[in-house]
Formats: sequence, structure tokens, C-alpha cells
Amino acid sequence: AAFEQGLEKGLAQPSLISELFVARAARVLGALAATSVSDYLSGLLIGAEVATLGQRYRTSGVTLVGDPALNARYSRAMRARGMTVNSCSGDEALLGGMARIMHGQD
Repeated sequence: AAFEQGLEKGLAQPSLISELFVARAARVLGALAATSVSDYLSGLLIGAEVATLGQRYRTSGVTLVGDPALNARYSRAMRARGMTVNSCSGDEALLGGMARIMHGQD
């Protein structure tokens, strides 16, 4: 829930400075649980990053390579912006690339 709240804010307003202070104030005032702060900030940062991506990625699609949990967060944000997203682990990408090289494929 905290991730989604941060994601919504980040996608809507990619200027982070004011939202970082809002998050701090929410924690100090008890409106945001200590256990939710990292999820909220993660959503805020990922949302702000995705909000600044150009139109190019909305039409060509994106492949995320990395940790499945982090890929899932980025994928959620990108899909909220209408992007087509695929993902795989680093190991999958490495093995797939090596197989293509071995078989002489581009």
C-alpha cells in the first residue's frame, strides 16, 4: 500500500524535493508507519523516474533486466504509464545472450 501511494505521487509529480519533505513529515506526525517509509520512498523515486521517460519507451517497449522484486516495481510503474514491459533476471539475460552468440544470431 505504501509503495502504491509513493508511486502515485511520483508519477503525478516527478519533482521530488517537496514530496521528500512530505514523507518525512508524515513519518514524524505518525501518518506513515516506520515500516512503510522505505516502500513509500521506493514508489516515489521509481514513479518520478518513470514519469520522466520519453515517449520513445511508450511505443517501443522496455525490457527490464535485474532482481525480480525490483523488476516488478518498475513494471507496475511503467504499465501505469501505458508502456509494454518484459522482464527477466540477470542470469536469464546472460545465458540467453551467450546462447545467441554460440549460435551466431544477432
